[in-house]
Parts: sequence; C-alpha cells; structure tokens
Amino acid sequence: MTQPKQQIFEGVRVLDLVARGAGATLAGSYLADFGADVIKIDKPGEPEPALGWPYVKDGTYLPYKLKGRNKRHITLDLSKPQGRDLFHRLIPDTDVVIEDFSAGTMEEWGHDWETLSALNPGLVFCRISPCGQTGPYRNRSGDGRTAEAFSGFCHIDGEPDRQPLSSQFDMGGAVAGIWAAYGIVLALLHRDAHGGKGQVIDLGLYEALYRQQVGNIPGYSSTGVAPKRAGSRKSGGIPWVDTHETKDGGFYTYSAVTRASMRDQMLAMGMFIDPRFEDFPAAHQHSNEYHEVAKEWMKERTLAEVDDAFQRYECSSAPVMNGESLINDPHLIAREQVITVDDPDLGTMRMQGIVPKFSKTPGRVRHTGERPGARNVEVYGELLGLGAQELENLRTAGII
Repeated sequence: MTQPKQQIFEGVRVLDLVARGAGATLAGSYLADFGADVIKIDKPGEPEPALGWPYVKDGTYLPYKLKGRNKRHITLDLSKPQGRDLFHRLIPDTDVVIEDFSAGTMEEWGHDWETLSALNPGLVFCRISPCGQTGPYRNRSGDGRTAEAFSGFCHIDGEPDRQPLSSQFDMGGAVAGIWAAYGIVLALLHRDAHGGKGQVIDLGLYEALYRQQVGNIPGYSSTGVAPKRAGSRKSGGIPWVDTHETKDGGFYTYSAVTRASMRDQMLAMGMFIDPRFEDFPAAHQHSNEYHEVAKEWMKERTLAEVDDAFQRYECSSAPVMNGESLINDPHLIAREQVITVDDPDLGTMRMQGIVPKFSKTPGRVRHTGERPGARNVEVYGELLGLGAQELENLRTAGII
C-alpha cells in the first residue's frame, strides 16, 4: 500500500504519561497510528510490567509492543523539582497531555491545570482516573478490572447460576482509551475551530463501559427490572441467541433480532419441521427446548459444517475465534488486520493492523513499542536542546 505523505494528526504532539501496563495507554496509541508525535514518558528505573505476567518472551512484555507502537519513549521523574521543570519546558510545544495518576497527583507535583494552561493556553489535558477527578469516590484506587465491576458490566456477564465474570484482558482500560482518544479529538476540533483554547477532559475508567450499556440504565429506571446474567443467551427468554460447542471442539455463536433473521436461523438448523418451533410464538414458548435442540444439532457437526449451514442462509453468526484462527484467518489477513512488523528485541512479530481504515489517510505502523528511555537523547536534544553532558547529569541524578 502506498503510504500517504501526510497523516491525520501530523504536527500534533502528545505527552503520554499513562502506565505502560494500563489498557488506557491505547488512547495515545490510536493517535500515534495516525501520525501524532506521541512521546511516552516513564519514570526512570521503573521496571517493565512484564515480570510475572503472561504474554512474555525473553523478558519482554509483548502486549506493550502493540500498545506502545509509534511512540517515542523517554524517561522523566515528574515528582522531582528538576523533572517538573523539564516537563514544563515541553508543554509550550505540546498539544495534548494524557495522564492516569490517582486524582490530585498531578497537582501535588506542581502540574495542575492552571500552571499547564498558563504555559500553553491551547493545551488539551486528558485525565483518566479510576473514578474521575470529582465526587465522593475520587480518591479510590482502581484499574480496568475494577472499572468493569463498578460500571455494572460484570453484573450482566456470566452464567445465571454463577458469579459475575470479568474479562480476560483489560477491557475497562481499553474501552476508556477509546473514549479518551475520542474526547481528545473533539477537544482539538473545538480548539482549532473556536478560538484556540484548550480544556480539561475528565474521564473515570468505569464511565466508558457504563456509557455503553445502552439498555441497562434506561431499562431499569423505566421498568424496575434489572438485566440478569444469561451466559451466552439473551436475557428475557429470547431463544435465537446463544453459543454452542461443535463436534470438533470449536464454538459457534448465533444472534437473530428480526423475524427474517430468525427464519433464516431456523432454516439453517431445520427447526421448522419440529412442531415445537413451527412458528415464532411456538419457538419462543419453547425457548429452553430450542436451545437444547440447537446445542445437539451443533454437537453433531464440525465447526466448518455449522458455519457452512448458517452462511447458506446468510445468518448473523460466526465461529468463536481463538489465537490460532485470529492470526491465520484469510479475511483478517486480506483486511490487513494481521501485520508483520520488525522489532529490535524479537526480530519480527505479528500484531493487529490499523483501525479504522481511511481512504486518504490510512495510518501506518512505524515501529513497535520501545523500552523506557529509548529516545531520551533524540527527544531532549530535539525539543529542549540538551547536550550529552546535561543528559548524563540528569541520568545520574535519577531525573531521566
């Protein structure tokens, strides 16, 4: 693919203070994928989040190769006076600061909004914290997992007779990263279209998932009925939504929400020949039996056979993909959602491509996530004019 000469966020500089292990660091990644100069700032000497974690190879935390790609990595101790001064020298030429410290931490270190905005009135200051900067819970600690719980997401996820489930990746943080990036784009749009003033974005980690539960709050407030866990089924006794195991150990999910899609699904599994499912009211009345018949039907067929039957009737359905299928699927490869990138630590590695796709400015992967301080000489020399001896003095003092 021919790369564009100009990227969407070319000329936009971001100082990313979000922890390397946090899902919310994806906020900076999304901007970097489309050309922003994202400078990732880590505390000097702070270990990588790899130790004791899964997804580690040769001491390298593999998820950060994706989350940190296209960013320039420097180190700086923001809590020390010299570190504060260096940070403030970077602010006039910065468009966006993203941080995820506990509420009030930036103020304690002298990086309050009044100080930063005085240095750069056009600055966008995006603040991601467990519960937001205000309210009675502002000082609570938390992460993406606790955000899933507090948002209500966990309450509706899992089997009905078992405890609530949390996701196996940092969904709370990752979704907050998406909303943070969206907020930054809105703030930059407003700044550039309406007078050049920046502003503060205050986002609680839980608020992203809370906002996306479109039926939960309106439903309960209007009817008094709270959604319940229903496993892979749809709560409310709707029989046309579920996931079942196939003959060869795969899993297949289906979902129908219109009469036409219900009909197609029932045709795919030959349901209409059973008098319990001869029409839609009958199928709904016998919803438990419908689930059991579908379960047995899939158990007698391979994943490919099930998929062929459902696709023959253009059903809303899909195999449950896993690590192997996600990296080898021909559609994902054709869509450039699986790409191979050179990496200084691992040689080459495969990772997700750019999302979404733009016809004129599609974005690109320039490099994988780097180790802390990899660009200290480059960034401090380029932006602040610091020489080798000054950098060495700062390194020795533990400032960078």
